[in-house]
Parts: sequence; C-alpha cells; structure tokens
Amino acid sequence: MFNGLAGVVTGFVAMVSAQAAGVPGKGRVIARSVAAFMTAFYGISPVALAVDLVAGDCLSLWGGPTGVQVVVLPDLAGCATAAALFAATARRGGRRAAKPRRVAAVLVPLCLIVFLPTADLAPGEHTSAQECGFGTDVLDLQLAEVKDFGERAFLCEVRRAEAAGDSRAEDPIEMGYPGAAAEGGMADRELLAEARHRCLRSTSAEGPVRRSSRIDGALPRMCPGMVAMSQFRVLRSSLELLIEDDEDREKCRRFRHRPRAEPVVVHSKPMWTDHGILESYEGSEGAGYLLDDLGDDRLVTAKPGHLVMDVHADHVICVTGEAYARRPPLELAGWDQVVEVGYRSPTGRIRIGDPMYGGADGLPDLAFRGKGDYRVRVHYREPDWENDDRRPQQLLVIVYPGRDSRTLVLRTARGGTRI
Repeated sequence: MFNGLAGVVTGFVAMVSAQAAGVPGKGRVIARSVAAFMTAFYGISPVALAVDLVAGDCLSLWGGPTGVQVVVLPDLAGCATAAALFAATARRGGRRAAKPRRVAAVLVPLCLIVFLPTADLAPGEHTSAQECGFGTDVLDLQLAEVKDFGERAFLCEVRRAEAAGDSRAEDPIEMGYPGAAAEGGMADRELLAEARHRCLRSTSAEGPVRRSSRIDGALPRMCPGMVAMSQFRVLRSSLELLIEDDEDREKCRRFRHRPRAEPVVVHSKPMWTDHGILESYEGSEGAGYLLDDLGDDRLVTAKPGHLVMDVHADHVICVTGEAYARRPPLELAGWDQVVEVGYRSPTGRIRIGDPMYGGADGLPDLAFRGKGDYRVRVHYREPDWENDDRRPQQLLVIVYPGRDSRTLVLRTARGGTRI
C-alpha cells in the first residue's frame, strides 16, 4: 500500500530501535527482510510483463499501454522503494561478505519472483460455449426453476452468454486485464474465484455486488443460497402485499356504502391504479380513446364499449359497484362529485378495473342483463390528502338499465349541484 510506505516506516523504526539498544545488526536484518518482502510483492507484475514481452507480443493481455500504466507502473515505484531501503541498510566499511553469499542473496529472491508467482498469471483453462452445448435449464429465481447447480453449470452459463454477445457483459473485470484468456473474457479459475467472492456478498447483509454482468447473471448456478434468499424475498414481498391488502380492505369496510334501495348485484374492493384511471373496456370496434374527453368536472366519460373514470393514483380507492333493476334514489350528500352517463354494452361485460391489468384485478361484471343500454351513475369522494387512513378515496358506481344517452353533472367538484 502507498508504494511501500509502511515498509519504509517499519524498517526505519527497526533501525532506530536497534541502534538505541546497541544491536544495530538486528535492525539491518529486519529492514532488509522488509525490503525483500517488498521486492517479492511489487516485483511480480514487472517481471511477468518482461517475461511476456520476451516470449512474444503479449502486450494485449495486459490491456495495452493503458493496462501497463495502470497495473505495472505503481509496482515499479514499489520496487524502487525496496531498492532504496536495501541501499539505506547497506553495511558501511568493515569486512564485506563472501562473494557466493552476496550472489545468493540476489539470486534466491529473483528466482522466487520469476518462477513462482508468474506461473499464476498464465491464462489457464477456458471453457468454450461449444463444449457446453445447448442449455435447457430455465434460470428463474422467482419461480425457483434453477435445477442445474455447480461450477460447470456456472461456467457454461457465462460462456453461452459470451457466445450470444450478451449486452450485460460491460463489466471492467471481464475486459482483458492480466490473466484474461486470449479468446476474450476471464479464465475459468478466475471466473470461479470471482463468483465465490460474489456468492458470499450476495447472501450477506451487504447484498449482491451488482446485477449487470455475465457473472452476476449466472451467479445462482454457483450460489444455491442465492435462490433461497430470492425465494425468501419473494415470499416476504407477497406477505407484505397481503398485509397491505387486508389493511386496505379494513379501511374501506369502515366507509362502505349503505344503499337506499335493494341492489341486484353488489361488489366492493379496494384498488390501486398506476395512472389515475379506472375503466371498463369491452374491446368493441366502436370503443374510442376517451382520456382527452375528461375535463375538470368530467368524473366519467363513455362511448359504446368503453367507460373511463378519473381518480387519484396516489391513494387507495374504495370502489363499490351496485347494479339495480330500475333507477335507484339519487344520493348527493357527502359526495364531492356525482356524474351520470349513458352507456351501451356491446358484449354484456361491465368490469371496472385498472387498464394496466386489463381489468383482470377489478370488480366482477355489473351488466346483470347482458348487452344493451345502461345508465351509469358515478359518485366520488376525495380522500383526506394528508392521511387517507382517516378518510380513503371512495368511488361508487351505480348501474341500471336505461336508454337515455345524456351526460348529467349532478354535483361538481366545487360542491354545486345541477339536476
């Protein structure tokens, strides 16, 4: 670290302490030992680069000149620091050591640097996508359909992604730094070492390192615990949604509508919407685009086969749908807006829900007489904007048979009435 600063400080302290204790020889031994360690530590990449350049044109394996500058030059500074420490601890005067001893002192660490650490920088085995064949196992954490685990399965997942030119592989660690195979990408052993590290991170409190590279895409093959963690998160999320849904139901239950006449059909449900729109869409040819028809006072608008209501997207909506055999009594008190429109149902399905989900999560059918002409009276009450627990957003939709196609604004958002 810091190009050997810690080693220099350690050698200096050892020399000063040994001089004060009257044993300067021990101080020199400690300082030279530190210098030898620094030489071995920082000398790996410069010697490996020299070996590669002598063996052939292997500069590309190091990332070109930029890679050499990033990886090798800082180590050269560390080697220079070690040499300076050797020079500072050299014996001044007195009897020189025998020549064989001096030669051995130089050759032993040099041979260790050349022949031991540099072997670890060889590219190593590189599994190809052709060796793996076609994968049939589905990698889906949420569905827990990861059946093929292990190092081989992980390597093959990564290599298939490489062969397919997966766009997730923008990971700097896979872009040809020292140790990368000549074919491109990391060698097998480096991939596995990196995967083991990320496995530990993915199941720790720190969470996964990233989810953007080929390694992370295939990581569940190496980390069965990752699948278990994902299943736990999915179950926890589902449980939280169930709790929230139950709280919404209880909230809406406190404000349920009490009809003045006996309805044929009654359905109630708390809903959320992504864009502040609830609709019933029957997919008929006559249905048109209605959002532009919603003005400040247009709570609801309709065309044959398409009914659209304007609500607020940031608050739960307590929706109640009631169907009557004949026109029910008019209710205005307590509502902020009341609008009634004529609606023609070409298929006999009036199902109110969020258009993002195709109404699948909405109310059951309110067109109790099948296809034909209906009147739809929509009541809206604003929520308590600061805390909708005190008063949630409420929507009452009343459907009854009728041929009248007029739109009646019975109560406006400003509190006025027009009957």
